[in-house]
Amino acid sequence: MRKIFLALSLLFITVYSCNNEPKEFTIDGTTIGVDDGTQVFLKQTDSLGKPVTLDTAVVRNGKFKISAIPPELKLAFVFVDKSRGRLPIITEKGENITMTFNNENIGASTFGGSKYNEDLYAMFSESVNYGDSLQKINIKLRELSKTKDTVKIRELVEIKKQTQESQHNSEIKFIQENPDSFVSLILIENNLTVTPDKTDELKIVFKAFDNLSDELKSTNVAKKIKNRIDKVERIQTGKIAPQISGPTPDEKIVSLSDVKGKATLIDFWASWCKPCREENPNLVKLYSNYKNDGFSILGISTDKDGEVWKTAVVKDSINYTQIKSEKAAEIYNINFLPTSFLLNEKGEIVYQNLRGADLEAKVAEILGVENKHIIQ
Repeated sequence: MRKIFLALSLLFITVYSCNNEPKEFTIDGTTIGVDDGTQVFLKQTDSLGKPVTLDTAVVRNGKFKISAIPPELKLAFVFVDKSRGRLPIITEKGENITMTFNNENIGASTFGGSKYNEDLYAMFSESVNYGDSLQKINIKLRELSKTKDTVKIRELVEIKKQTQESQHNSEIKFIQENPDSFVSLILIENNLTVTPDKTDELKIVFKAFDNLSDELKSTNVAKKIKNRIDKVERIQTGKIAPQISGPTPDEKIVSLSDVKGKATLIDFWASWCKPCREENPNLVKLYSNYKNDGFSILGISTDKDGEVWKTAVVKDSINYTQIKSEKAAEIYNINFLPTSFLLNEKGEIVYQNLRGADLEAKVAEILGVENKHIIQ
């Protein structure tokens, strides 16, 4: 009896194990403009952002087959050797995807076969169309720059802005209408990589994430995005600026609270950032003329090389407090340089990314003094 029970137990374990074996994700691919013998790669990034090859195939008679057991539901890319283009794909266990990789015109490529990848292809096609429109506008702008026709240039710049806004609105609409699609997660992540001063746009993105299905929110990708959202939310206008600190050029540790005045500018920059270096003389003049009114600046360098940073500080004759801190850049979710935050006396973020005369006007406003028009 015991032997029978043991046999049945082993049979159950065997059947259970077979039913729970990792399921392969496959791509049946056709190529256009790709030589036989060319290698094809399916790649994803790991937790550290490093590319990992999931599978490699070789083109035979214009076709290839990719087969892999993906570690998780995630965006991946198909690369063809010696091709400048790549195609996005979502690795779904147990799904078989069909793909046509058009090396002569990447935008004319096709893929599909699962719900998520059908959604992804729809957004890919739309992105290609918007990209083509923007490229034509940019070409026309370059042509007009030679004629110096400012009227037509302004018109085209406005059309370009409207086209970009249309694409953004289309992506937000997709997210709102598809709270259970993995593509919505991808679009949310893309829309988080904007300058932090776009508060209204970001609020829409935050709400869209909150409305996603619980299943999507449980994925590793969603958890990482939630972490990013938390970082972005804490530096929105109206929030108290997070405390940060770092070493000055003479190795003294200084924190934000040490330099906070009636109006305080937090300025993230780097020695290699040309726009940052161009703005530094304005900040020097601004500080010199408003420091007695209660204005202070905390410059934060993201340079890895401390000596290069110190040299830049001397060369630009920076006369306000400087620290170097990559940790501060992480806390403030810095994706672009220069990035700045203007604080009031309470330490609240009131303005972001102001430059030149616009910055001076707001500094004077917060301080409650007359605008001295130091910066033209």
